[in-house]
Amino acid sequence: MNPPVCGHGKHLGIKYGHCYILSFSDGEQLGIDRDHTDYKKNGFFVDIPFKVCNSTTDCSRGKEVEMGQVFSLQDQHGLYKDLLSTKGWINDATGGAHMEFTTDTTHVGKFTGIPTCAGGECALQLHGSPNGGALSYACPMPGPGLTLYGNPKVGQKLRFSEVTCDEYEVPLTSGINLN
Repeated sequence: MNPPVCGHGKHLGIKYGHCYILSFSDGEQLGIDRDHTDYKKNGFFVDIPFKVCNSTTDCSRGKEVEMGQVFSLQDQHGLYKDLLSTKGWINDATGGAHMEFTTDTTHVGKFTGIPTCAGGECALQLHGSPNGGALSYACPMPGPGLTLYGNPKVGQKLRFSEVTCDEYEVPLTSGINLN
C-alpha cells in the first residue's frame, strides 16, 4: 500500500477529488460488511477507494483540504449486490449509531480533520457533524463499527493512502500473491 499522506501547516495532506484507502494505526483498513451497509474496521470488503469531495455535487479535483474545511467521503465501489456499482457516501451517524453506506444526500457525513500520527505514520483525526464530535469506535468488538461521539479529543485516527479513483486501475494493496 502507498504510504499515508502527511499534513503540513494548515493543510491536511488530502486533496479534493483524489481517492484514498483508509487504515487504522495497526494497518487494518476501513471496510464494509457483506450483508449489511455498515463500515467497520477490517470489514468483509476492504481496499475501498474513498474520494474526498467538497460536497455531494462537487467531487472535482482541486486544492488541498485545509484545517476547518469540510469534506465528505464518497465510496467508489458501491455495495456488492449492486450490479451498477452505484457510488455512495459514508453517512453522518452519531452517538453510537454505526456509520453506513448511503446514497441519501441528506445524510452524508461532513468531516473536518486535524493532522496527527497513528502507529508512527501520518494520520488524520476526523471530526464531524452535527456537533464536531470525534470519529470513534461505536462499540467494543473485534471488528468495531464507527460513529461520531461528542468529545472531540477522544477518537480513532485514520491514515489516508492515495490511490487512483479509476476502479480498473486501483493498485493491489492486500498482499495478494500473484505467483
